[in-house]
Formats: sequence, C-alpha cells, structure tokens
Amino acid sequence: MQQTQDKRARLLEFIDQKALDPVLEALPEQYSSERDRRLLLMVQKRAAKEKEEFHDQMLTASQIVEKYFRRIYWETHLRFGKQLEDLELPRFLQLREQFLQLCADLQVN
Repeated sequence: MQQTQDKRARLLEFIDQKALDPVLEALPEQYSSERDRRLLLMVQKRAAKEKEEFHDQMLTASQIVEKYFRRIYWETHLRFGKQLEDLELPRFLQLREQFLQLCADLQVN
C-alpha cells in the first residue's frame, strides 16, 4: 500500500512542479501587455482547478496517468493550451516524454 501511495505522490509532485506550479507562480508583472496579464489570471484559475482535481479526487497512480493524458487531449483541442503557449508557460504536452519516463521508472501504466 505504501508503495502505491509513493507512486501516486511522485506523479503528483511531477505534475505540480513541472506543469501547474509554474503557471500558478507566474507574476503578472512578467507580462508587458494588459491582455497578457488578464490572460494569465484566467489561466491561473484553470490551473488551480486542475491542481485541485488531481489532488482532491484521491486518484490511484494509474488514474493520474489516465487523467494526465486526457489533459493533453483537451489542451491540444481547446484554447487553454494555446493560452499557455502564448504566455510561454509549460504545457502537459511539452512534458509528455518526461512524464512517460517517470511512469516507466515507477512501473505505472
């Protein structure tokens, strides 16, 4: 059971550190236009909601992996991914290979 929780924790730590926290910690002052500052606030609200969803649902490690790849799909098909790209913030898609390597290391599929 502990090993399962450790895998879950490592996956969440990766998602937080690499994908969500950089978005949440970005400062409006980093952007020169008012449009980008407003866009950042919208993107941060979405990222906070995503972080909450990953953590609050008590997902298993396999479910976290599944959710990660669903996020990639939605990120590429909805405007959220383009907004992250416009603001030069990390996207789930950009981190895909690193995430897959972590999954392989943890033996999570």
